Amino acid sequence: MADFDTHAAVMGGIAVETERGQRNEATTRLQLIDRIFFDALGWSRDHCRLEDSLDGTYTDYSFGLPATQVIVEAKKEGNTFELPSTSGPLVVNLKVLMRSNEPLTSAIRQASSYCTSRGVKLGVVSNGHQLIAFVGSRTDGTPPMTGRAVAFRSLAEMDERFIDLWNYLSPAGIAFNNLENVLRLEPRSIPPEKLSKSLWVYPGTKSRNTIELELDVLGELFSSRHR
Repeated sequence: MADFDTHAAVMGGIAVETERGQRNEATTRLQLIDRIFFDALGWSRDHCRLEDSLDGTYTDYSFGLPATQVIVEAKKEGNTFELPSTSGPLVVNLKVLMRSNEPLTSAIRQASSYCTSRGVKLGVVSNGHQLIAFVGSRTDGTPPMTGRAVAFRSLAEMDERFIDLWNYLSPAGIAFNNLENVLRLEPRSIPPEKLSKSLWVYPGTKSRNTIELELDVLGELFSSRHR
């Protein structure tokens, strides 16, 4: 756990030391996103390609070698994403996140298009202070924009819930498919109630009605006459 503890301490330092400002995209990447992914999450710079090009498009970060495993789309610090207010890392439908949220919608669609065109499963968008991770390219018949995402609303939350951030987006976490498994997991349906719950008296015997008793009496009379 020493390695994890070291990286957790780095994330804590980033959260404490970093003040929100108006960094442009390049500075946001250098001072915030680089530190989160390389220093706190432990990605090797040798396993990252910057401005990776394909058909005239360029990804900000492509993590993983020999094959890209995660694409990160960086936005400037001032491009703040409006995220639902709740406690802990948020697992929510992308449609909910993107509702009336044009900056985030544009960033997610852009990252998803990079994932789809490059055959990369996981996409991330971040403005340095907030981070949203999702399955950007799918083969299970679910359109990416109708899937789910994990969102961290602040650097403080990334620090407080660093174990989640690590499990989802560190090289080891990606290798175990933790993020993909969480986002593909469907909520379990509630099992039906036991049949015994619908009975008035259980266990026990059902009381007999008048007709059944009369039939029994007639049956006894009929059988006794033919003995």
